[in-house]
Amino acid sequence: MNGIDFVKNLVKYCIPSLISAVVGILVIPLITNSYPAYEYGKINLFYSIANTLFLFVVLGLDSAYFRFFYELPEGYSRQRLFKLSLIVGIVNSFLLFIICRFFFQNEVTEYLFGENNTDLLIGMLIYIIGLIFLKFVGYELRMKDKVKMYNFVQIVYILTNRVLFVGFAPISTSYVYGNWITAISTFLFGIIFLYWVEKDHFYLENPKYLLSQGTKEIFKFSIPLMPTTLMVWMNNSVAKFIYSYFGDYMAIGTFSIATSVANIFSIVPAAFTTYWSPFIYKNYKTNQDFIKKVHDYIVFSCLLLFLLFFVFQEVIYFFVGGDYKMTKSFFLLVMLNPVQSLICETTSYGIMFEKKTKFNLYISIIAFVTNVVITFISYRTFGEIGAAIGVAMSAIIQLILKTLVGQYFYRTINSPSRTIISISLIIFLSVANIFIYSEIYMKIGIAFLVCISGIFLYKNNLNEVINIMKLIIRNRK
Repeated sequence: MNGIDFVKNLVKYCIPSLISAVVGILVIPLITNSYPAYEYGKINLFYSIANTLFLFVVLGLDSAYFRFFYELPEGYSRQRLFKLSLIVGIVNSFLLFIICRFFFQNEVTEYLFGENNTDLLIGMLIYIIGLIFLKFVGYELRMKDKVKMYNFVQIVYILTNRVLFVGFAPISTSYVYGNWITAISTFLFGIIFLYWVEKDHFYLENPKYLLSQGTKEIFKFSIPLMPTTLMVWMNNSVAKFIYSYFGDYMAIGTFSIATSVANIFSIVPAAFTTYWSPFIYKNYKTNQDFIKKVHDYIVFSCLLLFLLFFVFQEVIYFFVGGDYKMTKSFFLLVMLNPVQSLICETTSYGIMFEKKTKFNLYISIIAFVTNVVITFISYRTFGEIGAAIGVAMSAIIQLILKTLVGQYFYRTINSPSRTIISISLIIFLSVANIFIYSEIYMKIGIAFLVCISGIFLYKNNLNEVINIMKLIIRNRK
């Protein structure tokens, strides 16, 4: 695999992530200066719960779709795999709604909204079904390498989930308006894209394939992954769920902004994973040396990007208003989560290649329990910073355990010592920021020393980048 070709293909899928990052930056000041933390907390909780339930109702078929797209099981075509995913997701969504509506209505709505609001339970059902449509249409387009259409769907998803409700703030900052706008817009665009992309593939046929050995194989792979994926997502939202238990929706709102600022970093893992997941499944048997090289570049990129956030956080928080500014001291702890997610993309795939998904489940349980215990215990003493510590510890545990197991099955790290030092520097920066976040000169001094260390660790990689840039410039002349 040629490095230049790899970068070109990767850049093609960066557009939605770039837009997501820009939108995230632009929306943060609008939210923090328009919405009371109490109301925004309920809007963000609605989003987090719905996306968590999406992962539950599809039973791991989101991961199975990628795994079996190129290696279809007995009795399956790609269209049947797509239909199975939609059928399972929609049926489970209705079953879950019926259970909540008729048996636990008061408990569920009190937890979500702090009051009895049956209508928004219906709104959540509509929202989850819309997510099923949008996400699986996106998976289909990605696997078929339809870049422009894929990017368009992802941009619409960003707008419906993160922007539209903000436009209604001048009318009302009530969480009810915000949640309904998100739910209806996601559902409508989901229907439109489903028809647009799949209209030629939906036709009646004998559903006996649902009872085939192929279905058993799919679920044997997907169901163990469901709790894993679910816990990974819930791990990002533990603080919100615990604060909701205590009825502290204001804390949900402020912590959500810290997460939003930290997730600006997610432009890199989001863009990278979109291209990397299909790539590595295709090439892991023939391009192991190239995959090792990619790991070094990813870890070095994480270190450099983390340094930029460490030094220039004042620029970001200049636009953050009100009570939300208090999150500046600990948002880098929260940022460790997307960092570990990106690094694990280059260290843990051995688990998937060997189909040992049970290890992902065990690791996710350990990380999730760690996060819950730390956040719950530290809530009354440290507030939001306690939740940030829980997120950070959980991220570090996941990174260590997934990397150890993944490397046992498939080696992707050339120099373990270099990787360990780089990750340690990132963790050091996140902890140091708690104590010196307002000391600009001290931050610059520390950043300079870390930057020199990074250059020394990755001098060979930097020379390779310089040579590639020279080659590109020479070819253009």
